[in-house]
Amino acid sequence: MKSFVTQEQSTVADPGSVGGGDHTMFVAGEDAGAKQQATDLLKAYGWSDVLDLGPLVASRGMEMHAHMHSAIGFGLGHQFGGRFGIKVVR
Repeated sequence: MKSFVTQEQSTVADPGSVGGGDHTMFVAGEDAGAKQQATDLLKAYGWSDVLDLGPLVASRGMEMHAHMHSAIGFGLGHQFGGRFGIKVVR
């Protein structure tokens, strides 16, 4: 099970601090119970948009997104990462 890797940790714990919390967090894994526990924890932190990407193999996409997160941060003028969110518009 994987989650929490696509945001700066301070944003993970307080999603409302960026854009009023209107961004997306991802979970992936084989164990439905573990994904539910992670989702419950994220919702307790204040996340309202948690997207289940499916099996653990999808976590590779999250790892690539983590690199993109850094690139976006540099584009926004931050040293590393920066505090911003990505929203999956459905």
